[in-house]
Amino acid sequence: MTTLRFMAVAAAVTAFSAPVFAQLASTPGVLVKPAQTMQRLSGVWVEGPGFDIGYGGTYDACAAKCLATAKCGMIEYYRPEKKCNMYDGVRPTLKGGSSDVALKK
Repeated sequence: MTTLRFMAVAAAVTAFSAPVFAQLASTPGVLVKPAQTMQRLSGVWVEGPGFDIGYGGTYDACAAKCLATAKCGMIEYYRPEKKCNMYDGVRPTLKGGSSDVALKK
């Protein structure tokens, strides 16, 4: 239920902020920071728990939650358990496993 609520709020914020963002970007003298994205890494995993752990969501919901959290620097989404680990910095990755890892860029 929390994931659905988060996704609905994220969609509403995106729909509301897009026109405002576009208007600011076209205003002379206003510096607009480009939107951050997640750089997905394949065939790797991260050891240890993150500062925030959630279960039952999707990779996309995990990535969106990281993008919406200033403290988040990377995620590990463990597919078999649908587990989302958010990390406050970039940790070393290890080869193999059943995870999707992404870095905030």
